[in-house]
Amino acid sequence: AQDMPLYLSGDMDYSSNAYSPANLQAIRAAGSQYAVLGGPGTNGPGMYFNNAVYPLNKVEVRQAFANYIDRVENCKVAFGVSCRPVKNHVGFTDAAVPTWLSADQIAKLNTYDPDPKKGDALLTGLGFKKGSDGIWVDDKGKPMAFEMIVPADFTEYLASSENVAQQLAKYGIKITVKPYQSSERNN
Repeated sequence: AQDMPLYLSGDMDYSSNAYSPANLQAIRAAGSQYAVLGGPGTNGPGMYFNNAVYPLNKVEVRQAFANYIDRVENCKVAFGVSCRPVKNHVGFTDAAVPTWLSADQIAKLNTYDPDPKKGDALLTGLGFKKGSDGIWVDDKGKPMAFEMIVPADFTEYLASSENVAQQLAKYGIKITVKPYQSSERNN
């Protein structure tokens, strides 16, 4: 947010920040003096589950989330044309997969292409059911409703989180996005 007026006034000509699709469009429209380059960065927003919270400690629940979320849509919402969605769920950048894993290991990876029926089957297999309100209820009778805490001043993270909440809501999992200022984050 602080950079945009400087770009548009011509007082700044370089940044390594991530910008929303709308801001990138504004920078490109500002004139030919700017070149927007997609660097080799391999970081971005991700979901980190609190495994101390039931049922997030169940691998099948996390797999169901992965089956519900369309990562291409999510990436485009956050990064626009600079989007590079995660393909492999390995805990490190996709760029290192061919270097750090063998071809046999790579062939065994589940890329979790969007498949809501698989997500439903995983939850049903745990004894979870959809309530009359369309929200999944775990095997202890508690609705699947969670908070996603996200730095509000990282616009791509906030956009990604809001999109995830919308996508999961379609399939019966309620996510409340709780933004905070990154300067207030606990280390």
